[in-house]
Amino acid sequence: MIFFAELQMQGEKHLNVNSGVLEILAKTYPEQNICVYSDDLHAKYLKLKVDKLSNITFESYKYTGEKELKKKYTLSKIFREAYSSIKLFKLGKNKNIKLIVFASAFPFTAILLNILSSIFRIKILICLHGDIGVLKLNRIKPTTIFFKAAIKYFLYNRKKGVSLIIFGESIKSELIRFLPKMKKHDILCIDHPYDYNDKFEKRLKVISNTFVFANIGAGILNKNSHFIFKLAQNFKKEIALKEINFKIVGKISPQVLSYDNGLVSINTSSQFITFKEFENEIIIADYFIYFFTHNSIYDLCPSGTFFDAIKYEKPIIALKNPFFEYYFDRLGNIGYLCEDIDEMTLAIRKIIAGENHLPEQIKNLQAAKNTLSIDTIASSFKNQLEGLTNEQ
Repeated sequence: MIFFAELQMQGEKHLNVNSGVLEILAKTYPEQNICVYSDDLHAKYLKLKVDKLSNITFESYKYTGEKELKKKYTLSKIFREAYSSIKLFKLGKNKNIKLIVFASAFPFTAILLNILSSIFRIKILICLHGDIGVLKLNRIKPTTIFFKAAIKYFLYNRKKGVSLIIFGESIKSELIRFLPKMKKHDILCIDHPYDYNDKFEKRLKVISNTFVFANIGAGILNKNSHFIFKLAQNFKKEIALKEINFKIVGKISPQVLSYDNGLVSINTSSQFITFKEFENEIIIADYFIYFFTHNSIYDLCPSGTFFDAIKYEKPIIALKNPFFEYYFDRLGNIGYLCEDIDEMTLAIRKIIAGENHLPEQIKNLQAAKNTLSIDTIASSFKNQLEGLTNEQ
């Protein structure tokens, strides 16, 4: 038996990536039962995602995620995760479990997991997500300082038997470059799992001369979402003539909303939009726009919306950063990589003038679904895991 534990992300968070990792584990260990330990709400949704996998069972605890969104409950969150971790390791020892996979780990919890793995002599795999992006935040706040310190301490003192899963070669390279003293043993690097098999309605574009450029996901300053207002400023005439429509598809933070200049279609509601609304909006987009820059948190964070672009076959217009450069090099012409807003403006002017490479870009995006499929990732994961076993 293998344990798969999600102690940090509750409810609907990380459903897609967790279901993908579970499928990878099921393919890697077809003879093993995989017991998932998560909150009851996450388990409910996850069961629907992995209902075709026969070797998955569930154990759950009460959902507390709504409360833990508030910073004042951070300490209670740490204690809850610590208690659950100790409980899991004790149960694992009693059942002679050889491996526990942690779908994510709060930085302070990761330090405890490092200790518990040695005490109970159980190997663990920890998936690294956006938490490590905090390392790139240039912000002098007590919470940021403590988070950075906890992440560094864990990565500098990680013990044998504590392996990492990093979602993307560019992220692994950037992390090692940024923290050259971190322990480099037992690191598995795979593409971010994503289910490209979900069917979506391919709608024929309504006869119109309007090009839709969408920035998708939550509009926040860390993503530089506010840059879209500056970009739109360069197309005031075209927007007025309805040749172009810029939009942000997702909830927008008050900080980003303060940049609103009336040139971008936005959702001013304080509520998150439903998945159906989200999908309807992005299906009618022609291009996805990204404003992640180098030396930002997105050097170390896989972008889930990048994989949305692949699924929905939307060419990308993005500022250069290590993540996008890696996948553009690997997947071919899937859009436009730009140095700055001026280059983005030039690329868009070429598109609306008819100088686009849409057929080639869509073909490459379709091919990317095979290159980045769960089966391909599972094969890579298994080979790397066998390599680690042979070295030990």
